[in-house]
Amino acid sequence: MIINNEVYLATIIAVASGIFGQYFIKKLASLESISRALNVMFLICVGLASAIVLFFGQGHWRVEIFIVGLGFINALVAWLWWRAIKVSLSQTMLFLPLTGFTGVFLTALLLGEGNFLNPKDLGGVLALLGALGLLSSIYFFRGSRQEGKKVRRIWLWCIIGQSILGGVIVFLMKYFALQEISKTNFIFSWYLGAFLGSFMPLILEKDLKIRLPRKGLWPAYLLLSVATLVSVLTSYWSLELAPAALVLPFQQFLNVLSSALVGLFIFHERKSFSFLDWIGVAVGFTSMVLLIVGISLVAKI
Repeated sequence: MIINNEVYLATIIAVASGIFGQYFIKKLASLESISRALNVMFLICVGLASAIVLFFGQGHWRVEIFIVGLGFINALVAWLWWRAIKVSLSQTMLFLPLTGFTGVFLTALLLGEGNFLNPKDLGGVLALLGALGLLSSIYFFRGSRQEGKKVRRIWLWCIIGQSILGGVIVFLMKYFALQEISKTNFIFSWYLGAFLGSFMPLILEKDLKIRLPRKGLWPAYLLLSVATLVSVLTSYWSLELAPAALVLPFQQFLNVLSSALVGLFIFHERKSFSFLDWIGVAVGFTSMVLLIVGISLVAKI
């Protein structure tokens, strides 16, 4: 398949904005209630998406009810992802390809974009080994003593839930991209659903009082919201232009590598790593590369 310049552009912007967003997620997750931070971020995103429709939608304003539902589910995925990143950005990012693995597998199975997980093919073997290797790397992650076993157990469940639900969302994004829903209607419906869905954690926590974020954190919220919206919009654009098996592995490799370095060196997570944690990182990174290469080979790119 010939890759045009638009695919490269969409991918680069999606990766850069994604890395930028991970930084602010880690920053805000350590300072604010995660549920409230998500609610504020998605509120800003709805406002930004509305402005995009007004200026670039050419007068076509349509709420796509299925996309609203998809955004609603995404709010739950984001809640799980934020909780995992709060524990460890660098370790959490290693498992991002499992989301892509689930999404690409579903697009292959249901949309005919390749023949995945065929044990007779080298790519299928590598993809399977990579997925199993990533899961096995969890055994080595111990974290700092202050976190405790309960925190690490919550982190593990957040990783598993996000990998499954996030993969389903990736598949559905590709499905709706094939339905030729405009980017403006997609992004508005997506964030309308996400904003509505962000009330669910608040309801579960019985935290319904109106509280504004601290004054000094508004710039961080605004930058995070812009980065998140741009990342989603350009990811959807790239899925319109090329198969998921072509776009997702490349995007996720760059996202994992860069965001993990942010966690290790900017947030100094490496200082709390034990010897076993470093083994887990090595096993996880190697497995991630095997998984990405396997998916690419099976897709016959």
